[in-house]
Formats: sequence, structure tokens, C-alpha cells
Amino acid sequence: MSLVRQMPAPPAGRTTADTDPLAFDLAVTPDPLRVSPSEGDPATGDLIVVASLASPAPVECRSFTVTLKVGPGGGDLCSSMTGVTGTISLAGWTGTVNAAAGTVTFAPGSGAPAQAEFRSETGVTFQVMGLPVNQRVGVSQVDISASWRPLGTTSWQEQVTRLETGKFPLGFHLRSLAAEPLSVPRGGSVTLSWDASAATALSLYYDGEPHPVTGQTSVTVPDLKQTTYFHLRAVAQDGAGSVERTLSVMVHVPDPELSVGRVIVHGTLQAQGIGPASTGAPLVFPQRLPALVDMVSDASGNTWEPLLFSRSALPAGNPAAAVAPVFDQRVELVHQPLGSAELVWSTFDAYAWVRVEAPFGPGTDPCLAYERDSLWCAYRDGGGTVQIRKAGYHAWGVPEPVPGSGTTQFRPALVHNGDRRFLAVTDSTTKAPLYWLHRFTTWTTPQRLPGAAANGAPALGVLGSVTVCVYRSGGGHQVVYDDSDPTLLAAQWVAGPTLSGPTPAGPPSLVTLGSTLYCAYRDTSGHIQLHDYDGTTWTSRPPLTSRTYTHDPALMAFRGALWLV
Repeated sequence: MSLVRQMPAPPAGRTTADTDPLAFDLAVTPDPLRVSPSEGDPATGDLIVVASLASPAPVECRSFTVTLKVGPGGGDLCSSMTGVTGTISLAGWTGTVNAAAGTVTFAPGSGAPAQAEFRSETGVTFQVMGLPVNQRVGVSQVDISASWRPLGTTSWQEQVTRLETGKFPLGFHLRSLAAEPLSVPRGGSVTLSWDASAATALSLYYDGEPHPVTGQTSVTVPDLKQTTYFHLRAVAQDGAGSVERTLSVMVHVPDPELSVGRVIVHGTLQAQGIGPASTGAPLVFPQRLPALVDMVSDASGNTWEPLLFSRSALPAGNPAAAVAPVFDQRVELVHQPLGSAELVWSTFDAYAWVRVEAPFGPGTDPCLAYERDSLWCAYRDGGGTVQIRKAGYHAWGVPEPVPGSGTTQFRPALVHNGDRRFLAVTDSTTKAPLYWLHRFTTWTTPQRLPGAAANGAPALGVLGSVTVCVYRSGGGHQVVYDDSDPTLLAAQWVAGPTLSGPTPAGPPSLVTLGSTLYCAYRDTSGHIQLHDYDGTTWTSRPPLTSRTYTHDPALMAFRGALWLV
């Protein structure tokens, strides 16, 4: 069995890491799940969910519900609920299947206590067994709902956690990644070996680069300088559907060679010697990094506080920086340094920017969006065409142009909602706000958003099932919504209100935290104006006026808080 990485569901109750009291891990058997053959009996599989307490205080639970996607599509898991059963490790609890709703609910049976107490030592396992996997390769979402309350209270609350599992082609396997030896001296070599099915595209990722190894069963990596994580990634394709599986192994180098851009010593530096990088080269002590971009604020409710510890951690850049959280563990940022035509890529882990100015390529006005295990970046090239690049496991793919996007003037916007990817731009000639839609295979032709003409860059966000676009128009910001069927390659945009307030000086930024969508922009006085949307009403928040800003803000939701870059 292998664990599937946990993802928070869209706002549907309590969903942030700080408020969810329970943690869930998902395993499958067989591992991985494989699609059913076109003829004969369907392939079946089991889902195994392990629940544990993530909060410091114990809670009571009265039910768990597993919601599956049922149907023939790549995003569906099973073709039907026929023959599906559920079991749970809690004594007296039973699993009830609702085939029409695609759910299995675990709750106390007759004669059992009405709820179970969860403490730090409590571990509960429930299984959904006998799932007839459908015939389409892809990734399917599994939602886990828990009804809980703190001990000593009477009001029940809901937690929703979204997990994902892949469906692989018949005959697919990737297993037994091994490194020999597991510890090597600096400059030594390691041999990696694995077992993979023949018709599988394989890449080995290390040192930030992909190395194609399709058709191979082993490879020797020489001259290891430092402890290295190796990720073996398999991509299985079947028609328009694809699914990925990754195995990892770490090789330890006890006496590593370190290459850093700057070292700050608070105290005494002791060294046996300091020499040049190569024989005959001069000994150079570089100047300190240039002026730095601020990560200025953290928000909890309406109270903002400066983040002094990170103000000297990120290289200077043009105003159009872009941020995106990844599994609430790190932040990815792509921006354009001052005086450069190149975009660079950095990673922030809440303590420091651990990768600073990794090369990305020429471009301007980047925006980021995250989907499943991949980070996507849209940006304008030298001719104004929007390019899309995908990053997976610390390496970026080849840029792909968005057809018909060659007349953009401002930064594009990118967001994922279910199986669909939205891209919005402002046409430099007509000032029309345009959007593209992508689902699995290709982009649609550009279409105009409703509402007034635009005079700035758009921003995209998602609240539940609704895609929201906000763009600068006249002296305010126009809001438009799409709440169409996420399984279709279509959208039905409806014009919403115009956000009022001081005249904007730059584009808006959108991010969702919990059950609220937040919007921020810089006004002509250099202050940051804030709005929030709860799914019904837009509300103005107190602006940030403690300092004057010369760059446009980027919002992000990270570790249960709202951050401003």
C-alpha cells in the first residue's frame, strides 16, 4: 500500500489546518488501483482510510462519510456501487452504502454509544471494499466528511478533507526503488534500481533536474556532493487520461560539499582554510544581495502583523511577483528581478527561501496556480503571447503557447477548478477581458467576459464550485462569476458588482482561505485596500495604511493564515 497525499477540500465547513481536528491518510489495495478491462468482470479495489487526532484537544465523533465519484469518466473512480461494502475498526459501528449518492457512511449501530471519543492515542481505520474501478485512466477525488465536536460541548461541526487516488492502466507497475549504497562519501557514486512496466514513461529527478530513464531498470549517478533525494516518476497515458506515480529514496553524504550564495555568521567562524573555487582563480568575496522584496504581513482575522524575520530573505523583483501554496507546506514564487529579462523561481518553507533565483527563462508578468501534484505558471513572452509551463518534482516542463493570446498587455491570471483550468487576460487593443478554458486536452478559443472594458490585469480565484474573476475597470474593480458544470468544457459567466473604494493603482490579487475569498489591491495613495467575499456578499475590510507601498500586492493562504507579499 502507498499513502496518497492529503489535500483540503473547497470551502464546505471547517477546512483549514488550524481548525480541523482530524487527519486522514488514504491507502489502496491493490496498490496501485488499475482500470477494468473492456470485457469480462470489472477490476475491484479497496480504499483504506486511517483517521487520527491532529489537534491537541480530544474530540467526539458521531459519523464519517466517504464520498466517491461514480461514473465512466477519467475523474470518476468506480463504474457503480454494486457490491461495495464498508467496515470500520470501532466496535459497534457499521458502514452504510448509499449507491445513489456515491457515499459510504460509518456511524454507531443499534445499541452502541452515539459517539466515539478521539484522543492522541486513538487510531481508527475504515475501509470501502469491492469498488468496481471504471475503464478510464485518471485521478479521482475522494472526500472524507467527519461530524465532530469538542468534549463537553453540544454543537456538532463538520470537517471535509479531500484525498486523491489514481487509476492506472492494466499491466502498469512501478515498485522496488532501491539505492546501493544508501550512504556514500563525498564524490562517490550510487546505483539506483527499480522495477517498472515496459510501456511506462519514466524520469528520475534529482538536483532540480529531470533525467529520462524510460526502458531502463537501473542507473549509476556519479560524483555525489551532498545528501540527495531521488524521485522516480512514472507517467501512464491512456487516450486523453494520464496518471502519475512517484517513488523516492534518499542517499546520505556524511561530509557534504555546500554551495551557497551568502553565509551569515553570528559569532565566530572557524575554518582550516579558505581558497578559490579552482586553481589559479581569484579569491572573491561577493557583495551582499541587492535590496530585498518584503513579505510584509500576516493576517489572523482583521489583525495584520509585520513579518520581520523574512524581510531580508527574498531577492529584489519587479512588482508582478506570484505566489502559490503547495499542500500548506511551502510557497512557490516566480518573479522578474530588477534589470533582468529572465524569470526566476524560489521556494519559501515558512522559515527561509530555500531555493533563491533558480533559472526559469525569459518572460514577464508571471502568475501561478496549483493542481494536484503540479505547479503551473503562465507568463507573457517578448511578443506578448501567454506561455504555460508545468512544474513537477522540482523541474519545469517546456513552455506551451496559449493559442490566440498574442495581444495581451497586462499580467494574465490562472486558476484550476475541478477538472478545468481557466486563463484570463486583457486584450491590449480592444481592452476586452478575455478568458480561455482547458479540460484535459486543449484550450478553447478566447471568449469575452461580461462587464465593462478593462484597464488593468485580471485576477482569478475559486470559492467552492464558483470561479471568480476580478479585473480593473474605470475607477473600480468589476466582479464576474462562473458556476457552471465543472465536468463540461464550457462556462456561464455572470456579471457581479463593482467593488467600490479608493481608485486602484494596480491589479487585484485573489486568494481563498477557509470559506472566504479575499481581494487586495494597491490604491493611488500607496495603501492596500482589502475586500472579502463569503459566497453571497462582498465586504470592505480596513485598509493597510501603516506604510506606503510602491509594488502591487500578492495574497496567499498559508498555514491557516492570510499572507501579503
